[in-house]
Amino acid sequence: MILRKVILNFALILCSVLAALAGAEVLTRALIDWLPRSAFNLFSRELQVLGQTSKTELMPRTPYIAIAGDSYGVGKGDWFTNLKYDRNARYQATHLIQDA
Repeated sequence: MILRKVILNFALILCSVLAALAGAEVLTRALIDWLPRSAFNLFSRELQVLGQTSKTELMPRTPYIAIAGDSYGVGKGDWFTNLKYDRNARYQATHLIQDA
């Protein structure tokens, strides 16, 4: 009898956690288009690409250009500093290429 209660309580906890994770996943997918670009810096490194300000849509479309370089190519130089580290501003080489 006690073992049955323990198993039921464990199953209830497991189902609650899975339901909360599923709800968070659905909510995140529904709201990801409306998140500010700076919020993506809180995500893992793999998801930070979604928050790049140098693209027109959430997911990049072809043709696209890959930028490789030092900190200035990434946008961590004087221009970014003068903009007071505003990640939603246009401050890096990719913005110039997009404008061209």
